[in-house]
Amino acid sequence: PFFALNFFSLYTHDYFVVPKKFDEYLRNKLNFLEKKKYFDNTLLIIMSDHGQRLSEYSKLTQYGKMEKNHPFLSIR
Repeated sequence: PFFALNFFSLYTHDYFVVPKKFDEYLRNKLNFLEKKKYFDNTLLIIMSDHGQRLSEYSKLTQYGKMEKNHPFLSIR
């Protein structure tokens, strides 16, 4: 068995473009793992604390206000 824990804050706290690029990378990696059937014996937990903190996004959009107050959790 293997265990890994990653904590990424640099990618998401200051810029809009970087989270999009990281999301694309993560989506591609998860698709690869799915195709190779690694999820047949893998537990994957993805969590986030609060989403974007940039004022333009979190203050001016309804989704930004919701994301700021509701953390993300996904278990596969």
